[in-house]
Amino acid sequence: MTEVSGNYWTPTDPRLAEAMNILREMDTDADSTPIHRDPTSSSPHRARIGAPRRSTAPRQYWHADTIPLGSNWMKMRYALILVDDFTRQWFVKLLKTKTQFEVAQALDEHFQQQRPVSTGVKGVNFYIHHTTLRSDRGSEFINSAVQDVCSKHGCFPEYSCPGQLGKYQNGVVERRIKEIGRMARAMMYTSDAPDLASVYGLLQAVDILNVLPTTANDTASTNGFSPHSLYYGSAPPLDEFYPFGSFCTVHLDDDHIDPSRPLVRAAQCIYLCRAHHLQSKGHVLWEYRASGKGRKLIVPTIGHNI
Repeated sequence: MTEVSGNYWTPTDPRLAEAMNILREMDTDADSTPIHRDPTSSSPHRARIGAPRRSTAPRQYWHADTIPLGSNWMKMRYALILVDDFTRQWFVKLLKTKTQFEVAQALDEHFQQQRPVSTGVKGVNFYIHHTTLRSDRGSEFINSAVQDVCSKHGCFPEYSCPGQLGKYQNGVVERRIKEIGRMARAMMYTSDAPDLASVYGLLQAVDILNVLPTTANDTASTNGFSPHSLYYGSAPPLDEFYPFGSFCTVHLDDDHIDPSRPLVRAAQCIYLCRAHHLQSKGHVLWEYRASGKGRKLIVPTIGHNI
């Protein structure tokens, strides 16, 4: 056997970092985002890699998956997670069951609300009238009901490969699900809210992640744009956010007055999330009562005390 002599590579060797960066640049293909040098980095060899895209504008390519939910006040057992490929904007649809018909109905409502915006010029972009739905090979996606919804909206279903390798091909939504799980558990722990409020913590976590800057939306800055800014083209409504599980008071109108206490015109509640998840305006609160039971309230404005 011929003996090979030479110097060993060490992890701290700057030549190794430079060689690895050259290999990454050579490995960059047409479907992935090229490596950008970070001008704010102290290291001349450090690079920031933008997330690869399969789309050229919002609402063209959707990553989808379903997750189970624990016991909650809304009595929902599953959630359909949809992530826009271009902006990484989140959307959540709550489901009572994971049947093909309920998933198809949720997708139908989503596609009707989030249609691709036409530029007014035909033939400029193929995705003006077509979208793609990327998912795993679960039975809730591979069925005739979802196929009919995709045909109705001009959507092309796209599936990951069978077996364990499929989860790596659906990595965009899988990583986002992990992020939402960590944030929802952290909010439930810090707010000391009841376990039955966990689904509202998930909805609040989605809203927070949508307005936070992310390096997936690569820019010249170190933080990048927020998904909301790229998706809607406007600044996030930060004045509509309140801490999850915090104490707040609301004024009760005639429709929400307790018949057993007709003179009580205010209620002590905890804040849950924004009400747009429930196709309404305002905020979702939970009113505690002395009997141990409570009720959900949807109000346009609240008086907030931290």
